[in-house]
Amino acid sequence: MYTPRFAAWRDAFGDRFILRPMIRSELHEGDVVKDFLHTILNGAPFELTGLGTANESPSLEELSVLRELNLAFKKRDLPHGVYHAASAHFSRVLPPPAIGETRTKLRLHRALAEDIVSTYRDDAQKLDAMFFPSGLMSKALEASVEKAVDTPMSTKAEAHFTPDSLRMIRAWSALTAQILTMEPEKWPQHFLGLRRRKLLEDAKAESGA
Repeated sequence: MYTPRFAAWRDAFGDRFILRPMIRSELHEGDVVKDFLHTILNGAPFELTGLGTANESPSLEELSVLRELNLAFKKRDLPHGVYHAASAHFSRVLPPPAIGETRTKLRLHRALAEDIVSTYRDDAQKLDAMFFPSGLMSKALEASVEKAVDTPMSTKAEAHFTPDSLRMIRAWSALTAQILTMEPEKWPQHFLGLRRRKLLEDAKAESGA
């Protein structure tokens, strides 16, 4: 429930506390980073270069591969921090879809969406009363039922890949998990280093350095 948390933050920070909705259509230029900068700069103009599109939701097919990867990690009893870092790195290195390729977006099934609305309707209404007089949270919550599908979507890899592809995915997942058992405490820092290096390389390429 968000209302008690944000109400406490508002009590602590007063008018300095600004709550922005994580709803793309309500964000400045539909981007969370641009919305943040637009807000803290009080609408002053700014320019971002070299960032591209970030935080794209993984497709259902990609989620099913990540599920196999994490199942392999759990079999090896890897620390949560290790497989979280490895999964995040995997998501970053996924190539973009090929031209004409379609990927399925994960959607709630109707029964779950209705349960969510029933559970959080009161909290959404209170949040709107405090921060969003237009009823933003309530409208977004109720709209989730309209966007839902009738039956649950499977996140199991066998529902999306051929037996041969599934065999390769599981072999690759098992091999990755085995590699990560070697000095597992060092892997999160390793993946973080790769991320930093990529950001620096992109920044240099953008600046022409």
